[in-house]
Amino acid sequence: MLAGYSDVTAILEAAAARLGWAISEEEVDRGVLAVSAAVVQGKRIVAALTIPSPLTRSPDDVREERVALVRAAAREISAALAGERANQDFQVRASSGAGIGQNASILPA
Repeated sequence: MLAGYSDVTAILEAAAARLGWAISEEEVDRGVLAVSAAVVQGKRIVAALTIPSPLTRSPDDVREERVALVRAAAREISAALAGERANQDFQVRASSGAGIGQNASILPA
C-alpha cells in the first residue's frame, strides 16, 4: 500500500534537505519514477525541479543520468537566484513526438 501524500512529501523533503535531491519510485503514482532536486536561495529551499518518467523506462544508468541532470539544472537556477553564473547553460529537448512532460531531457547547451 502506498503511503499518504503528506507522508511521502515529508520523506522527500527530508531527503532533499539532506542530500539536495531525491528519488521517488512509485511512492505517489504506481509505475512512475520521479527524480527531484532542490533549488535554493541562500539556505532556503524555494523550489524543486522534477523529472518524472515511467518506471519501465528508468534502468539504473538512466536514473543516474537524470539525477545528474536535475541536480545540475537546480544548481544553475540556484546560482542565477544568487546573482551568480554557474558553469553551464541548459536547454530542454523533447524526444521526437514527445511533449515536454513525456520524454524530455535537460542538456548542456
